Amino acid sequence: LSPIEWMDEYNEERPHDALEDLTPFEYRMAHQQ
Repeated sequence: LSPIEWMDEYNEERPHDALEDLTPFEYRMAHQQ
């Protein structure tokens, strides 16, 4: 992976503890109003 690809994966595709162990996309979808 290039540094840009790694950063995108790290920030967008992996689950985050602060987001209830969801990916940012899953969190946005679950909390849309």
